[in-house]
Amino acid sequence: MSDATAARVLEAKGRVVAPGFIDIHSHNELYIIRDDYRELFESYLRQGITSCVVSNCGWSLAPWPREHGDLFRSTLHSMGVSSSFQPEWETQGEFLGWLRRRGLPLNFVPLSAHGPIRIAVMGSQARFSTPEELERMKVMVRRDMEAGCRGFSTGLTYFPGMYAHTDELVELARVAGEYGGRYVTHVRSLTDTFDRAVEEAVEIAERSGSSLQISHFMCVPNLGWTADLVYAAVDVLEKIT
Repeated sequence: MSDATAARVLEAKGRVVAPGFIDIHSHNELYIIRDDYRELFESYLRQGITSCVVSNCGWSLAPWPREHGDLFRSTLHSMGVSSSFQPEWETQGEFLGWLRRRGLPLNFVPLSAHGPIRIAVMGSQARFSTPEELERMKVMVRRDMEAGCRGFSTGLTYFPGMYAHTDELVELARVAGEYGGRYVTHVRSLTDTFDRAVEEAVEIAERSGSSLQISHFMCVPNLGWTADLVYAAVDVLEKIT
């Protein structure tokens, strides 16, 4: 573009020019509902980050299940969402419409999250899904993808993803893959069985035909007893403060 036709010309001589960076793992959909969200996202823009992938680890604010709303709300509260928050949406499409009206300071790339979908269909059931329940979840993933999601995410170390059979995840990831979406996962273990958790993630990707992204690619041996020590220390501090 020449100087004669450009609306604005920036002199970049002696500088490095780069496109906006993308944060591929964030939970910013949990913070966009706050009144001070623009201040929270200012650091992103100052670092040159113009886009972020949201609804990672199998969690999102949408779809907001009507039947199990109290359970969903209490789970979100553990993630820092106020228990008094009242959503203006139920479906993923309605949520994305709300985001556009909200006036985002940077681009959001949404994923279809396993947690809300499983709660909407199964509530707090700590078991494998039935064929009928799985079909309902597949419909919801398809609805999310058609609304604009770019993949399917899971969080398999915590509720409710920890109760999902590998076959369930294959079928749901396959739906996302039909739309070109990838499988994004917080795998089932970050400790001594990390290798088996990664093997499961690869299996899900291969069987579903989806590309794979593993979140938190790390292994912390003996995390179980380390966590017990941390919790014990917190318990002591609460008693003496």
